[in-house]
Amino acid sequence: MKKLTLLILMVMALLAQPLSIHAEETTTPKTEVIYGLLDPNGNVKAVHVVNVYTESTILDYGDYRQLINLSSNDPITLNGDQIQGQTTTLPLYVQGTLNSTVLPWTITIRYFLDGTEVTPVNLAGKSGRLMITISVVPNAEANPTFAANMALQVGVTLDQHHATDIVSVNATLAQAAASTQLTYTVLPGKSLETAIEATINDFRMDAISLNGIRMAMSFDIDPSALTEQLSALSVAIADLDDGAQELLSGIQAIESGFTSYVNGLAQFEAGMAQLALSMGQLDSGALALSDGLNTLIEQNATLLGGALAIQQATFDAVNASLAGSGIPILTPENYVAILTGNEPLAAVKAQLDGAVGFTQGLEAYLDGVTQLALGAQGVSDGLAQVNAANQVLAQTATTLYQSAQQLSGAITQLRQGLAAYKKGTGQFEGETANLDERLNDEITAMIDEISGNGDPVQSFVSQKNTGITAVQFVLRTSAIELPKAEIPDDPEPVKRSFWEKLWDLLTGWFN
Repeated sequence: MKKLTLLILMVMALLAQPLSIHAEETTTPKTEVIYGLLDPNGNVKAVHVVNVYTESTILDYGDYRQLINLSSNDPITLNGDQIQGQTTTLPLYVQGTLNSTVLPWTITIRYFLDGTEVTPVNLAGKSGRLMITISVVPNAEANPTFAANMALQVGVTLDQHHATDIVSVNATLAQAAASTQLTYTVLPGKSLETAIEATINDFRMDAISLNGIRMAMSFDIDPSALTEQLSALSVAIADLDDGAQELLSGIQAIESGFTSYVNGLAQFEAGMAQLALSMGQLDSGALALSDGLNTLIEQNATLLGGALAIQQATFDAVNASLAGSGIPILTPENYVAILTGNEPLAAVKAQLDGAVGFTQGLEAYLDGVTQLALGAQGVSDGLAQVNAANQVLAQTATTLYQSAQQLSGAITQLRQGLAAYKKGTGQFEGETANLDERLNDEITAMIDEISGNGDPVQSFVSQKNTGITAVQFVLRTSAIELPKAEIPDDPEPVKRSFWEKLWDLLTGWFN
């Protein structure tokens, strides 16, 4: 028993040695082109793989039911899932038929004629209004790497002799001779749900093609230039916010003073009844009022200049932030037409609305002050004729008071508008904080959405395979056509060249 046990252990050790060496071997570098044969509804009928090897010693893996050497007569052996061989013909093309028919995408194609679903076999030769729905979604039963990293181009070709009035909202349409080509692009990890409508006559249709490739896009983006501009924009916005606060404080002081002034006008109006007894005092008061208003008018240009400077600073800051985006230079005259309906820039338009509204409100205020000064001057002049025109003077005082009330309301609205503008500049300043980092994140997310997850290239055929340089999918449905007439067998078939056989392999099996 001891000898038998020792013998068994020795045999097991000898058997284990080659397995250990084999486990360390690297498979032959190659590319894989996967050809999927689909029926017109998108169901998978067969999956073929053309392996392109670039080294003479072949070691590969795959669950094939058949292998064909397309390049030479060198023997290629299939033992279980292991493929081995030697060749002097490079590159070497070996075609295999997989046992599995699982693809990275689930494809569903349906056909409706005049609103009723029909089978493709019953659609050939028909006429009416046709709708084709196409659904392409990642297959949950497949390796998710391929759908997550590969873009899929879906192509539909319709013969204009058999299909007209073609409509599809999300397709790229092109005319090629007497055909209309509709192309759809499915980005990595995304799905496609679309429909094609057409008026058909004696209908037939070429195969629908679906080509999957790994996205390889080069983006030469230097975020530092944008970062510097955004930093300058942040500083400008902070300064703008500080200036808005100072201006708001000034308007609040004006509002408080003008409230007192309006209250004084109310008392002035009430005192008109005793005008006859206090002409001298009233004349002095009117003169002081006129002088005060003239002093106030002298500040009009300074206030208006400050408002216009803030308005220009606002437009300069916004234009600096939008530099290089393709948006024209914004001015108070054109910004509404340019930004209206542009949802991503709605906040920018709101800021510009506040700046322009503030300037316009201040102009209205200054105009009111001017009118008020003119009215005060009229009061002063009218005092000379007060004895003869006491009723007119009283009415003038009432009008002056009412005008002052209206002006006071305008100042209040101006203060409220500026307060809203100040709130907006504060929010704008907060939203632009760390804008450079957020921009980098957005750029990265946008590139990832287009180019996929960036996972390493894997073999579709077997996870045992290494050194895979590229994987490509070529999927085609069967064409929808009238039954072909039977052709008698040729008793002496013509011999075909290698390249003719290869072309038949890559194209003929789809029909």
